[in-house]
Amino acid sequence: MKGNITKQRIVNQSLALFNQFGVRGTSLSDVMRVTKLEKGGIYRHFESKEQIVETALRFYIASVESRLAKATEGLTSPRRRLAEIIKSFAGIAENPVVPGGCFIMNMAVDTDHAEAGPHPLVVLSFKRWERLFVSEIQNGIKQGEFREDVDAKSFAAIAICSIEGSIVLSSTYPGLKSSQVIVKHLLGIIDQF
Repeated sequence: MKGNITKQRIVNQSLALFNQFGVRGTSLSDVMRVTKLEKGGIYRHFESKEQIVETALRFYIASVESRLAKATEGLTSPRRRLAEIIKSFAGIAENPVVPGGCFIMNMAVDTDHAEAGPHPLVVLSFKRWERLFVSEIQNGIKQGEFREDVDAKSFAAIAICSIEGSIVLSSTYPGLKSSQVIVKHLLGIIDQF
């Protein structure tokens, strides 16, 4: 039990470092400093920094997906579900899982010029979010809530890019209130479906 608590503490504190300073900008010494653990204490739970990063990514993804699931719990209307997904996803700007914005986007930027390319979990996350938007729109078309000519994939791309961009802007220029503007804009698009 205590081992699991320590492991989760390492993940939480490392995630905050990775999100604010980047994976490449965070050393194992930084992780040791914030967790107040020696190298052996960290390696008791993780084989490498890469394993900490992967565990932190999985934790972050699960946290965001849990928020999205809670936002749509009990809703049957695809239109309402889509609206709540947008609000919840954009809500990361005002109520982040971890300080520093969206970890998935930050990881994508952090690894943009890396030789190996983006982390596979980052790519998977964006694909899952795209499928979520597409699925809700397709259900809305089947149920007659949306027009048949709605381009679900294009809307998913617009929504993800807009929301992720608004999260970045919210952390760098909060006075702009970009996430609120984007939510209103995306909801307006849905109203035209």
